[in-house]
Amino acid sequence: MRVDDDAGVLAATPPAGVGIGNLRERLANLYGPGATLTLSPLLPAGVRAEMRLPCAS
Repeated sequence: MRVDDDAGVLAATPPAGVGIGNLRERLANLYGPGATLTLSPLLPAGVRAEMRLPCAS
């Protein structure tokens, strides 16, 4: 799943927060190491949040 926001910017060094870390830990506990959450900057402005979950086999 990918969500793009075309406003604002992603800080080069984002402050340590609780929410993103908790979400990444929860994904890892539920789906294992194949689950990821990444934040990336969009140009000229914006942020992309992308979550990947492994498919069940």
